[in-house]
Amino acid sequence: LPIQAFWFALAGHGFLLFATGRAALSVEPWPMLGVLLLLDVAVALAALAASRAGLLVAALAASQVVLAVWLSAAIGAPWPLVALASTIGVAALGLGALAFTPRFALGDEEAERFAVAAAVGLFGAQAVALLATVLPGAPAFHWLLAGTLALLVAEFRLAARRAWENLVLLAVVPAVGAAAALGASPGGFQSAAAPTPWWQVVLFAALVWTVFLASGLRVDLASRRANRTLLAVVLAGAGLFVVARAAMLHAGLSSVIGLLPVAQALLLLPLLRRLARRTTLAALRDDRQGDATYRLALVAGAMLAFVTVAIPMQLEKQWITLGWALLGVALAWLHRRVPHPGLVVWSFALEIAAFVRLAVNPAVLTYHPRAATPVLNWYLYAYVVAALAMFAAAWWLREARLEGSPFQATPSLATGGTILLFLLLNIEIADYFSSGETLTFGFLGGRAGLPEDLAYTIGWALFAIALLVAGLAGRRKSVRICAIALLAVTVVKAFLHDTWRLGGLYRVGSLVGLAVSLALVAVVLQKFVFRAGLEERER
Repeated sequence: LPIQAFWFALAGHGFLLFATGRAALSVEPWPMLGVLLLLDVAVALAALAASRAGLLVAALAASQVVLAVWLSAAIGAPWPLVALASTIGVAALGLGALAFTPRFALGDEEAERFAVAAAVGLFGAQAVALLATVLPGAPAFHWLLAGTLALLVAEFRLAARRAWENLVLLAVVPAVGAAAALGASPGGFQSAAAPTPWWQVVLFAALVWTVFLASGLRVDLASRRANRTLLAVVLAGAGLFVVARAAMLHAGLSSVIGLLPVAQALLLLPLLRRLARRTTLAALRDDRQGDATYRLALVAGAMLAFVTVAIPMQLEKQWITLGWALLGVALAWLHRRVPHPGLVVWSFALEIAAFVRLAVNPAVLTYHPRAATPVLNWYLYAYVVAALAMFAAAWWLREARLEGSPFQATPSLATGGTILLFLLLNIEIADYFSSGETLTFGFLGGRAGLPEDLAYTIGWALFAIALLVAGLAGRRKSVRICAIALLAVTVVKAFLHDTWRLGGLYRVGSLVGLAVSLALVAVVLQKFVFRAGLEERER
């Protein structure tokens, strides 16, 4: 028979699609489901007999579309549960056809195509199950959990049998989507009427992630798909973390929210131990971009991500920014032990992201109202922690080099940390002299009083001196130049702006004090900077 005759068999699916789109024809779907079953069985047998896997792919995809359209029209219990059972049946038919390929003496190439049909049926079933979750009359929690786990396990087994390295990675999207849909369903924790307990969402996410963790523990580390499987474990953990966190916050568990990432880090520990037993530190140094290094860096980095985010999650403000900064320094520390170049890139990127959020984004100062307590407030811990994280990352990455690139992360990170501290100095001064719920910088607008102006001047001078001392101790010429430049700006401000606002003896005293300070700075520069430079040239 010509191929057109086989494709004509799909006309029945087109008729069912037309009929199920009408609400009047969507009630009592048993005849429609019976016809759909007969059509799919017939198409599967014809596809096997004629070695036409594409026909089965089209039939399974069309069947899932028919079920989705019918479910959208026939809203209310018990139809979502019926749709869930029916869509799993369609997926099972695709797997059954794949199992029968040896009986029809099909070759490996054609069997591979029937495996594609089975994958289409599984992912289509997950889409219909997600739709059934968010519609009124959604199936009970245990039915949703059982259906999701069954489809997920089938996908993992199919990926293992066919050695498909990307299938497990693709499974992350519907798995996380199913957990998010449960929270957003009419009976989910976001519902105002008769909400489902929050723990069901957390349990759902935990069991779904368990399937991914089990696949990571069972995957053959010598196979090429191990990298993608471990990446899927990490991505699924991150996505399900967001869902579980939302459920716990909705339940008012913000005081213990840090336990969630800690628990996820502990669940990754067996996987890390399995990877660590397979390699040695010497092997990691010899093969810096190999699979073993990549896997250890990936799993250990994910554990550090969960652990480092646990602390700032307990804070009320800027926990995401601090999480980035702490994770960046944790990855820099990890690079000293697992020398994968990707850790350098991620560490630098996270620290720069935290820096941009705190230094370049002025809206960060308006996200939250001013704290009632001056100095000892969220500005202090946010900027100090981020700056210290950048300094620590710069220290641990001081010897890091990207292959084929002269880039060094240390100077940029150290500069960023210094800028954050200088910004903190000015923010704390402005906060001390501000009133109301918003932070105002009177100096920039020319509205600052004399005490505020002097506070900026004294603060800048002390910061410049501290920077100069750091440059001398670390023998950093660029740091010393920046310190001298800042000190020069401070002197100009004090001479042209601050002192002329004083009167009488106060102006005279301030000028004398300024002269004495400049003399002391000149002595320091002459003794420690210029003489050191002269000695270096003489050598």
